[in-house]
Amino acid sequence: MLKVATTAMFAVLLAGCADEAKENDGWKMARIEAELGGGGSLYVVPPGDPDAFPPGPDGKELKVVAPGSGARVVPGSLVKLQVEGLDPEDGHELTKQEVSVLVPPPLNITNFDSETQFRGIGCDACSKMARSRGVTMGQDTATPLLLHEPGQAPLPPRWVYRMREGGVYDYPDIGPLRLLAVNESRDRPWNLAREIDGRRAVMVPRARITVMKTCEADLRQVKFRYLRWSGKPFLSLPEGFRTVNWYELRGCKA
Repeated sequence: MLKVATTAMFAVLLAGCADEAKENDGWKMARIEAELGGGGSLYVVPPGDPDAFPPGPDGKELKVVAPGSGARVVPGSLVKLQVEGLDPEDGHELTKQEVSVLVPPPLNITNFDSETQFRGIGCDACSKMARSRGVTMGQDTATPLLLHEPGQAPLPPRWVYRMREGGVYDYPDIGPLRLLAVNESRDRPWNLAREIDGRRAVMVPRARITVMKTCEADLRQVKFRYLRWSGKPFLSLPEGFRTVNWYELRGCKA
């Protein structure tokens, strides 16, 4: 009897401890993770003339169609791009898409893209906290987002940190590329089918990228501590505190 009373009293005391969410600078935390994983160079602006585009290790060069006169892309940016696919033979436009991506893409983003996944780890409290913070599960980067995909585009550090808003850049033949926007779960189609000598073949377009907008992204890492309860149907008891991390993208910094 004493054991039951003690357990019940302990449960009441724990229940009185409020769930707690703490914010950290998302870019600072992402950079630490990148450096620990050997990817710290993603955050380093290359030395030399900021308006020069040196060739890569393979000798391939980027062509500046228009240099742009707006803000320069820096580490920790939210960048909106127009990506055109050009015919490698005559250069005419085949496709045109717009994507918004984080530069550089933070590594190890927790893939919480729905309330179902919060429930899947037994954290209904996480879902409630995210809603109370005003984040959504969508793709509109003008609204606070629960981030699960930072976006992907061909933006190596040796080139992207030399690009400016309004700039237009023709890429060399870099082969198949990954292209998807913030919080998209499937890659955008890039390779195209064409007929050559009566036979169907796959063509890889050349990429022309226009930097439509760049800004310093408001990225936050949230560490949420909550009290987890057992799932017993008749007597739910506290199992102890758990901590879940997630990232929130809150548009551009003011």
